[in-house]
Amino acid sequence: MYFKISSLKHFLLLLAIAHYANCNIQQQCLTDTAAEVQILRKEFGDYETDSTVDDHVVRKFFLCLFQKNGVMKSDGSVDVPNFREYIKLLVSKYGNLPTRLQDYVKSMLNDINDGLFKDTIEKNTIKLVNGVKLVFMGIHYGEGGGNNDLFDVIME
Repeated sequence: MYFKISSLKHFLLLLAIAHYANCNIQQQCLTDTAAEVQILRKEFGDYETDSTVDDHVVRKFFLCLFQKNGVMKSDGSVDVPNFREYIKLLVSKYGNLPTRLQDYVKSMLNDINDGLFKDTIEKNTIKLVNGVKLVFMGIHYGEGGGNNDLFDVIME
């Protein structure tokens, strides 16, 4: 096939853009924030992520992840409907839940509102992280809750 130089450049540019768009968002955020998976996993595993720690690996990574998933805007405001959808996506990956736990998740999602996220971008990021953890803690400790590691589900 014959390409003109200018059309070949455009083709390669489009190919590069398509490749970048199809890359795993989690991998992009690992690269963008220079986070190491092992350290991120360890820090994420704490019961509650501390919002007072400066330059925190969890905050940096999840800020990137939430922004790329449309959960958080660049000004730090939270798109609550998108956050609910993000949690639903994680729940669907987590495993089959009995009706009782599905009702628990619905109740938790209904409790999420704009008033919860009136803080700085850093604190809102940590509130979102801890919100995800809270939902999944209830699932994990509920009878027959999901059988996957939350961190692994997030990183899929």
